[in-house]
Parts: sequence; C-alpha cells; structure tokens
Amino acid sequence: MLLNKLLLITLSLSLMQFFSLAWADDEIVIQKLKVTEDAQHVYQVDVQIDYNLNENMKKALTHGVKVKLNFAVTLGRYRTWWWNSTRTLTKLSYQIEYHALSKRYILVRMHDDKPVKRWNFNNLSMLLRQVGTISRYSLPHMSAAVRDGSHFLYFQVTATAETLRIPLRIQTYLKGGKYYQESEGVVWPLG
Repeated sequence: MLLNKLLLITLSLSLMQFFSLAWADDEIVIQKLKVTEDAQHVYQVDVQIDYNLNENMKKALTHGVKVKLNFAVTLGRYRTWWWNSTRTLTKLSYQIEYHALSKRYILVRMHDDKPVKRWNFNNLSMLLRQVGTISRYSLPHMSAAVRDGSHFLYFQVTATAETLRIPLRIQTYLKGGKYYQESEGVVWPLG
C-alpha cells in the first residue's frame, strides 16, 4: 500500500515536471530579478529573462517579419479604495531581424523607434540569451516619497511580431497562431 502511494506520488511529480517544461517552451519568463538602491537613491535593476519564442514567432522572423521585444518598468502606488495608480518609468526596446542572405540575426536597440545600436548573431538562441541579460540598468530618478512602503515597481516583458504580411495574417485568423507573447508581471515592493 505504501509502495503504491510512493509510486503514485513519483508519477504525479514526473508528469507535473514534464508538463511544466512543455508549457515553458513557448513562454517568456523573468527568471531572476534584483533591484538595488545606491547612495544617491538611484535604483538599479539586474534581470535575467528567458525569451522562449513560440514557433509562429520564429517562423514569422525567418519570413522577414521583425519582432519587437519590450522590457517595461512601471511605478505603482497601492490604494485601498480605488485601483492602484501606475505610470511607466522606462521601457527597453529591441528589434530582431533575420537577414536571409547572410543567415544572421540582427539585434537592434531602439529608442523612440529609432535604432541606437546593432549587434549580429549567428543564431537566434545566442541573440535571445544576450538580450535576456540586463545588468546594472539605472532607472530614472524617483522622489524620496516612493520609499514610504506604498509604492512598487512592476516589470513585464512582451514580444510582438511587427507587421504581418497578408498570408501570415490569414494564417493567424485561420489557425489561431500566436504572434504576441508576454511574461507574467513581477512586482517589487519599494520602501
């Protein structure tokens, strides 16, 4: 009887692990997040993001569709009688392109929809690993009032296929393809 229970528990845990790995194959996940405050009261963010683009996004990319990645940081304030107030502090934006002739992936850092910096990669996994590591990113200055215990930072990542051409749009409607992905939001309390 005890052996049957142990076997059932082991089988259940194995199935849970299998399905969690299967679902994680096409998710964007914020793995590690650390927010520190320096002596000048400037907050810095270290984050590790796993960009697991789904097959539709990868296919769109190889067919010439650009994919935009956004890492958004929002400042929020808890309220008891109304919805929490929020405002976007900053957004890191990137664009991924695939050049079919050179068979290289191009990562472009964007600011106000204008390219700022470019990197070249041999494969998509190297590019996603590089863009998923953000170290010592300084947030805009915030007043001392944010340390009163009622404020928080909210982090979320999105990936969007830029403009779909007509055949891909039709496939999206017919097959229910996903050309938009977002991570679960992560809340970091301040104060």
